[in-house]
Amino acid sequence: MHRRNFNAKLLLAGLAAPTLLTGASLPALAHDSDGCNGLEHYDRVTLRISGRRSLISYLVIPGEGGPSGIDLRTEVPQMAAERLDIGEVPIIGQIFTPPLDRQFAGATQIGSLYLTDGMIVLLPENTLPAQARHVWITHRKVVYRPPASIRALQLRTPMTPEKVKNAPPIGKAFLKGDIILGIVPPSALDDMDFGPPAAT
Repeated sequence: MHRRNFNAKLLLAGLAAPTLLTGASLPALAHDSDGCNGLEHYDRVTLRISGRRSLISYLVIPGEGGPSGIDLRTEVPQMAAERLDIGEVPIIGQIFTPPLDRQFAGATQIGSLYLTDGMIVLLPENTLPAQARHVWITHRKVVYRPPASIRALQLRTPMTPEKVKNAPPIGKAFLKGDIILGIVPPSALDDMDFGPPAAT
């Protein structure tokens, strides 16, 4: 184990142990320029690309039977994407949600993301797997986790693959279990290798 990782886990264990004994909550250990720390809060899905800020209203997946996706016109849960991995710390590591890179290790790329008319559009490379039910979006140092499931959408603007391909590509989509993870660079996962986790 790298000394840096070991020291981080040791520090986190020391911080968390008193909270387990007293019932207090673990302090936020991550912070980013958008104001999100290690604790969950709610915010609109917002992208900042090439100096422009885009407030996202929908995530759309075009299909033969019409578009499906998620309505993002309200605030959704948001957490810091860069968090210490304490999964190997005995007892404590089982309490906290694993960081994104560990949650999505071995994920399969399923398509590309485009931005048009204030919407993120996912164009799947093939037919979207039936188990895909939820979509998370990570951008910069946060991850948005809308609780709603993918469902049919009624949009004022027709959304076809032909129209979308003329829009700027902004990222990639990966599937792990029933969750699609949309990665919009710059993000905490830009350099992630989505191969299987290393054997220990």
